[in-house]
Amino acid sequence: MKKLFLSVIVILALLCNNNMVLASSGRLRSNSIKNVNGVLYGQHGGDNHWHVAIKNSNGTYNASGDPIYSDPSKSSQSTSSSSSSKNNGGNANNNSSTNGKSSTNSDNNSRNVSTSPVEKLSNDTSLLSLKIDEQEITLVDAMTYETYNQKITVEAIARDSKSTVSVDDTKNLTIGENKIIIKVTAEDKSVKNYELTVIRKKVLSNNKNVKVIINDKEVTFNNYESDRIYISNSIQNLDIQCVVEDANAKVEIINNKELKEGENKITVTVIAEDETKQDYIVNIYRYEENEETISGIIGLVLLVVIGVGIYFIIKKIKKYFIKKSKKEDI
Repeated sequence: MKKLFLSVIVILALLCNNNMVLASSGRLRSNSIKNVNGVLYGQHGGDNHWHVAIKNSNGTYNASGDPIYSDPSKSSQSTSSSSSSKNNGGNANNNSSTNGKSSTNSDNNSRNVSTSPVEKLSNDTSLLSLKIDEQEITLVDAMTYETYNQKITVEAIARDSKSTVSVDDTKNLTIGENKIIIKVTAEDKSVKNYELTVIRKKVLSNNKNVKVIINDKEVTFNNYESDRIYISNSIQNLDIQCVVEDANAKVEIINNKELKEGENKITVTVIAEDETKQDYIVNIYRYEENEETISGIIGLVLLVVIGVGIYFIIKKIKKYFIKKSKKEDI
């Protein structure tokens, strides 16, 4: 009878022990959710006991593990104090068997708690690499690139595969500076902008074509050198007109002043927009004074001879027609 009585007492004691109550299932109140040392906790039930909280995809929370009848944040502080008192050897040895059971149950509860750390989103907004027209570019916050092209190809890769990269339009570059923004958006929506200054340089002309005019006549060139051009002994300085095909080209003329008697070479240099040059050689022959006199006499004699010849030819023609007309009269 005594043993039966003791058994009833033990059963009643176990039923009154809060640590032996099994966890009830169901949703936790969302306004009670708190994070303690990386673990989510929440309340439900009429007595507002606590459970480890498991977050659902729809934002609600379900209970997990056995109920906890004290505030987890306060319990965390109590656990630290309890750990320090366990270091006192004398007190630990004086614990009763009941306390031993409670400790065992508490350890079991701890092992049953499912730790679900909150997932941290990446905030990496850095670039891994950047290529422009397949050329590797050194990564800095502000970069400069020069090109002659109206459009370029930009290949930007983020260091974090969960980050996204966007690049401004690079297909309609104007002459001069063009600001291109490379935007990296991290998984947590953090943003970093890299500034790329693209300098589109003008394609300079290399057109060195020119028209050279002397005494109102265009000079012809063969392999950039003219045939001999004769001028009077009385001319010492030539007025040369040069018309370039490209308005951005420049012309320099050398040795066209104080021409000497005989052979002279005048150099017409055309400098294109891209600074390349081409020399055109104009061969000038200035008569000597006696040459011009003799040539003048010869020219006069030729004119006289030609005039006399024309006179006799006309005279013979007249005689021919006169004779012919007399024969017809007979």
